[in-house]
Amino acid sequence: MGQKVNPFAFRMGVHYTWNASWYARKKDYSTLLVRDLKIRQTIQQLLGSAAVEGVNIIRPAPGLVEVIIRTARPGIVIGKKGEMINSLTKKLTTILKGEEKVSLKVYEVAEPDLSAQIIADNIVNQLLKKVHFRRAMKRAIDLALEKGVQGIRVECKGRLAGAEIARKEWYQKGRVPRNVLRSLIDYGASKALTKYGMIGVKVWLYKGDLKPDSIFSPLKEEGESAAPATA
Repeated sequence: MGQKVNPFAFRMGVHYTWNASWYARKKDYSTLLVRDLKIRQTIQQLLGSAAVEGVNIIRPAPGLVEVIIRTARPGIVIGKKGEMINSLTKKLTTILKGEEKVSLKVYEVAEPDLSAQIIADNIVNQLLKKVHFRRAMKRAIDLALEKGVQGIRVECKGRLAGAEIARKEWYQKGRVPRNVLRSLIDYGASKALTKYGMIGVKVWLYKGDLKPDSIFSPLKEEGESAAPATA
């Protein structure tokens, strides 16, 4: 069996941090973890068309949950006169059983064509609309290269184009050094449930390397942040 490592987990502490930030006692840990999973699932179901890049969950104090939604379409998340965000807040409060207060924040993604997760979701939406997978993949690659990424790799796996036998096809342009820690690799994965079965989509974006003095070290002073190298 192949040993596949998530690019974010592989670079954790180098130039990525955790999507959830909180501390809990041992007896409360499993409860809070299940709530986090339900929060993410609810947001994914309700905001599937809002081009959501990611969700960060922070518990700065007991009884308080901050949910940060990064999206390319903040208008859809907020809704007309704030209807959608109010509805989402009520549903999240129900998930938390009223034991924690929910605070929602919405951040806009300025360049959606430079977000691997948004690119993967766009390909999935095209597959659901019966666009040919090769056309969707090549279009995504061209848009990302126009925005200045140094490399991109796109994979689709499943019963592509309704074939009886599942297979994997991929396209890559430029360099995508997935095994180099200093490389800034953005990764996104999504699934398309078609009438033929599930099709998985994965996207890797290579955005350059970290500066040598920006790579994480436990001896560095707390508060220093990594910055991408400039050409």
